[in-house]
Amino acid sequence: MSGEIGGLVVVVILAGSVAAFVVGTIIGRKKGATEVAQSYTHDLKKVEARLASEGSFRKALQNEIDWLKKENERYIHLFVTFPEAVKRLNSTQSVDEVSSAIVRLAKMLIDADEISLFFHREAENELRISLAFGIKREQAEGLRVPFGEGMIGTVAETRFLLSESEYRTNPEYVEKRARARETRIVSTYAAPIVCKEKLYGVLNIGNIKNRTGNERKFLAMIADLAAVSLENALTLSGTRTEATTDPLTSLYNRRYFQERLVEEVQRSRTYNVPLSVFMMDIDNFKHYNDNNGHPEGDRLLKAVSKLIRDNTRKTSIVARYGGEEFIVLLPDTPKEGAMAYAEKMRSLISGADLPNGEKQPLRCISVSGGVATFPFDGDSGDEIVRRADEGLYQSKDRGRNRVTPYEPPAFHKMTLPGD
Repeated sequence: MSGEIGGLVVVVILAGSVAAFVVGTIIGRKKGATEVAQSYTHDLKKVEARLASEGSFRKALQNEIDWLKKENERYIHLFVTFPEAVKRLNSTQSVDEVSSAIVRLAKMLIDADEISLFFHREAENELRISLAFGIKREQAEGLRVPFGEGMIGTVAETRFLLSESEYRTNPEYVEKRARARETRIVSTYAAPIVCKEKLYGVLNIGNIKNRTGNERKFLAMIADLAAVSLENALTLSGTRTEATTDPLTSLYNRRYFQERLVEEVQRSRTYNVPLSVFMMDIDNFKHYNDNNGHPEGDRLLKAVSKLIRDNTRKTSIVARYGGEEFIVLLPDTPKEGAMAYAEKMRSLISGADLPNGEKQPLRCISVSGGVATFPFDGDSGDEIVRRADEGLYQSKDRGRNRVTPYEPPAFHKMTLPGD
């Protein structure tokens, strides 16, 4: 009996051990699976994070590559177009053309929403806007900046290129900032345009949309180019003015009139439009000089010239033809229109309060004139001028202070002997 009990105990103990082993194995396996699962999840997250990081890096790298490509294309475009732009700037002959070229070049090199060019008006001690990009006409028209006031005026006075931050933080400019008038013109950078110690103006840059870091260098370079181009244009303009303008009256001279006459006759032929000439001279001018002196005669010539110029449309050419004689070229004007203009001019002069008019034979300063029209009164410019001159002398013969249109001689049928 005792042996059976002992055997049973051994069996129970063995069963317990087996059960414990099985349970332990199951628990161990479960614990190992959890650790494996946790390890896998952790590694998966690391891989996902790495992939995400690499994806962001690749995206950032691709963005950088795209930006570099864009910048490369931009600089290639600049290399191709910049020499032509500089050539255009240096080859332009008028101040207006130079101004336009300056603003276009600035827009090409600096991506700004506003670019404005101010010219220095020394007599008024101010800067006046000449040309603008990105600024409304009503905002820019007539805009003036006092010399030494605001950022633009400060740049003109100091002749230093300034950024907005330099202007805002420099204690030397406190008073200038305080005196600045509201112009609604944004200034990120402004550069003086100076050549041979002469200030021509200021080039102003507004908000910059895409900065490259080269804006200051570009602006300094453009300002230097602009200064030389403006110097050349103004010198050429002065030379041209001397060559084409009468020094006493500031009207065009006879030589320039002849050049324009040839051009306008050719244009009249090409487009089949009329071209008229009005020639006039001051009545009894020798009498005026003899009684009042030649200085007074010069003053009268200036006064009459101003009356003619101020009352003639800009498309017409007014010239001093010689002595007290004036001539006006009237493009696109038929004889009727030319006569209306000539009569208006004659009436204005005779009715004007000009000095010493009461001493003249007609008790006023008056003119006599003649009108001729191409191609009806002649087949060349010179012939039209001669016809207008003939009309002038007819006016003289008929008592002066009048205008006569050229009229061809009347032909009468001759009666032959035996008829």
